Amino acid sequence: MSKLKRHIDMLGQENGFLNDKSVRIPMPEQLTQVEKALRMVGQEQMADEFVTSMNRAAEQAVPQVTNVFVDAISKMSLSDAQAILSGGDTAATDYFRQHTSEQLSQLIKPYVTESMASNEVTQYYQSMLSMAKQYDTFGLLNQHLGKAANLEDYVTDKTMDGLFSKIAEQEALIRQNPAARTTDILKSVFGSLSK
Repeated sequence: MSKLKRHIDMLGQENGFLNDKSVRIPMPEQLTQVEKALRMVGQEQMADEFVTSMNRAAEQAVPQVTNVFVDAISKMSLSDAQAILSGGDTAATDYFRQHTSEQLSQLIKPYVTESMASNEVTQYYQSMLSMAKQYDTFGLLNQHLGKAANLEDYVTDKTMDGLFSKIAEQEALIRQNPAARTTDILKSVFGSLSK
């Protein structure tokens, strides 16, 4: 659990998401054309600030989740542990995803909402769209965007994806490298993988 907590702590630091390409939250897909248009007209700073603000929201939400994983581990049955041991390379990650996603989403979203307000994500979003509309001479932007994705849900989902990505990395390390099994429980659970 200490290694998992260390990864959560790393994600929760400033630039924990932003500077890690494997978990960095990108511009929402339906806004990529808006981003390209902004960059073409010299407004890259606005696009960069928007992406930074979404990642800051994730970084501020992540430190709240450790207890959710501790609780999931404490509720793990012997058959769950055996299924993880005999399962595929991401069996533990899959277990956590199945048993914590709903609780994580409910826990993370209010922090994302609050952080997005304090980091002015919505303001950057509105500014970005306003700037893009100035260059939208044919009025195609609204047609392309349709209903823009709910930014809070998007950042919450991407935050969870980043967490599970880091858990999967740690699980792979534990399964492949006996030296990574640093606690007695990990040695006893994963020790049979070496035999």
